[in-house]
Amino acid sequence: MRSFIFAFLCFFAISNAVAEVRCPIVPQPKEFQSDGTCWTLENAVIVLRKDASEQEHYAAERLQTLIDRRFHQAVPIYDEESIPNIARLTIELSLDPLMANSNGQPAFNGFTIEFPEEFRVFISGADTNGLIYGCEAFFSLLSKNPDGKPQVLTASVRDWPSIPWRGRPHSVALHHLEPGQMDAYVHARLNFSDYRDAPDVQATLLMPARKASMGCPPGKKLDEELLKKTLSEFHRRGFFVFGVVACAVPQEKYPLIFQTFDELRAAGCDGVWLSMDDTGGGDKPVELARLFADYLRKNDLTGEQAMFTPPPEEYQHIDKPLNHEMAKIETFNDVQWIFTRVPCEADRKMAADMGLKRKPTWWFNYCETPYPDPKAGFIHASSIMTTQRKDGRSSYMNLLPITPGWGAPKFENLRDAPQNTDRVLLWAMCGGWPMEYALGMFGGWAWNPKDCDWETLRDSIYDYVWGPSQVQTICQFDTLYAELKTLYWMPENWKFRAPGNSLVRLRDVKNRPRALQILDELDKLAATLAKNAPNETALSTERLTRVYLEPMQTSLRFARKQATLEFPEYEFADFEKQAEKIRKENGDAAADEFLNHVRERVKPMLETLRQELTPELKDVEPVLQLWEKRLK
Repeated sequence: MRSFIFAFLCFFAISNAVAEVRCPIVPQPKEFQSDGTCWTLENAVIVLRKDASEQEHYAAERLQTLIDRRFHQAVPIYDEESIPNIARLTIELSLDPLMANSNGQPAFNGFTIEFPEEFRVFISGADTNGLIYGCEAFFSLLSKNPDGKPQVLTASVRDWPSIPWRGRPHSVALHHLEPGQMDAYVHARLNFSDYRDAPDVQATLLMPARKASMGCPPGKKLDEELLKKTLSEFHRRGFFVFGVVACAVPQEKYPLIFQTFDELRAAGCDGVWLSMDDTGGGDKPVELARLFADYLRKNDLTGEQAMFTPPPEEYQHIDKPLNHEMAKIETFNDVQWIFTRVPCEADRKMAADMGLKRKPTWWFNYCETPYPDPKAGFIHASSIMTTQRKDGRSSYMNLLPITPGWGAPKFENLRDAPQNTDRVLLWAMCGGWPMEYALGMFGGWAWNPKDCDWETLRDSIYDYVWGPSQVQTICQFDTLYAELKTLYWMPENWKFRAPGNSLVRLRDVKNRPRALQILDELDKLAATLAKNAPNETALSTERLTRVYLEPMQTSLRFARKQATLEFPEYEFADFEKQAEKIRKENGDAAADEFLNHVRERVKPMLETLRQELTPELKDVEPVLQLWEKRLK
């Protein structure tokens, strides 16, 4: 009896020890067990099947790159028949199409990580996407031991997504090909995107060049080189890619829509996306829906291979006459219908009652809504994230949760999202940055909404971008940065810094001492990040610098200018009214004297602003010219 009690106590102690091991993988996996044992990565190799696919090779190369960037250790890749004798730790990659989730269903995009015997690791994916995500999760198990050597926490991990389809459509195809961009999508565990391109569209104050918000123009010759390169890079990473065609054309031009679909599919697009969206579906949208259904049947395309964005009123409100009419069309009612409404049970039931055969897809517009910490920055637009810099380079946006977007969703209110949608996507961020931040947030939530904890997710994103030892530093930076923004006037909603919207400046000159104090602290923190992060980041040094460090430093530089420069609004925002009041009370001479005083004070301010801001920022001159017109 005594030995039984002793054995039970030992088992209880071991069980508690296992339970207390913190899981370093984010998103939180569905199943995780570890006794805390760690192995060093000495003489480690990655092993692939001899006939491994392109996607399996990407998974291996991705893991190899991540280890090299953070731990500066080369881990060679071998096929299973050529493992060298010197290999001490083998990381073996494989596929298991029979993998199931907790309900016994196929574990779409699922993966397992096992340590079956000493110095052997098995990473297995239910499909190639799952294998890629499994390698990302394995990287999260790595850390440095007390000697500074990389080590892996041994664990049994089994995971799959709660929301099967998680995407990043984007309106500027060229942005997808920026170095490291698609890898950011992979790290966020996304699995679909799209192709939209409009070669004739020029850059404007608001939008980047070639922005194709509604999709490819029907009948317009495609940029075949860009299209094929984009598809090749997406497919290498296991992505499903929709070809999107805008359809705001008259009925006689509807055939051009399907001609462009044919060309996109011939180039390698996996699916088709009919985009009525903001510009509508031409003069006969119901007829277009029927033609689209015919096209799907003719080409043996399933509802999984087709998406549809209704017009603006209809994508915001499900219960609309046009939606009801189109939902009656067979085949068309089986495609993925997209709405901007936050997933909920009532909408899912409404869509089903209307005749839709699939759960609504959630198009999440990550655009400005009232929120204590807006996405606005010192040199970028508020809601759609386009830079004010003339050279087109990025600004810095501090990491934010899901709430500043359409519908103001909150993580805690989205726990049941998987019951109400099977497909989610993030839109906006039109400048194409900062993807590790925005998509890391969204994709991390979408993989496991039930267990999403914002602080844990936030810190994991910081860890990935800046390195484990820099999490506290960047967290402190972003907290102070958010406070700094509250001291400034910034553009609101969809407005940019156009003439009537003025320039970023302090809300009150009384804020200047505190702003400068915060900027001094931020400069020190930024310097620490610039010194330490390149040695720990999971990004390439080039991407870390281009997307995060340089924009951070430049944003701080302009924030200091905006805090120290004198702006006419501080004293003379309504000088015309002041002059009129003086005229009524003291006569024309007094009013003219006041106006001359204003001119003497404001003209030097404008010239200084011109010298300090216009060389680098693209929308300053119109504001200055407006002031000069007012002074005449």
